Amino acid sequence: MKKVILSAALVAAMLSGCSVMQVPGFGQPAGSSQMSDSDAILNEANRLALKVRNGEINKVEAADELDAFRIKRVGRNPVDDDTFATYRAGTVARESGKLGAQAAQARMRTKLVEWQRGWQSLSNRPRNPAFTNYLMRVFGLPPLVSRP
Repeated sequence: MKKVILSAALVAAMLSGCSVMQVPGFGQPAGSSQMSDSDAILNEANRLALKVRNGEINKVEAADELDAFRIKRVGRNPVDDDTFATYRAGTVARESGKLGAQAAQARMRTKLVEWQRGWQSLSNRPRNPAFTNYLMRVFGLPPLVSRP
């Protein structure tokens, strides 16, 4: 059930951009931890989804605002920058009708799995890949965490 809710959250936040999802464990006041930063990103995605649904902005604008939010919240890092590039490209392709929802989801999942596979061997891992971890949670995948 949780995977279904989390998958629906991705559709709301990235692919459809017009639904607001409540995910168990999200929505609490955000502190400085990785999961709290991921919570804050989901909350912002939901806020932007409402703006899309109300016709105030389009989905690509919402993606760009979400990127600005994550940069302000946690800063830039190569992992989140790369993950966001895939996220935005999927949003643009969906908006232009060049890619369907399932194909966009498959591309995003592939990117996330690539990061999981290479994470432990990555030198100079970012301390807080919050945007990537937000999407990991949405897809029901384990977060990227540093191990000693």
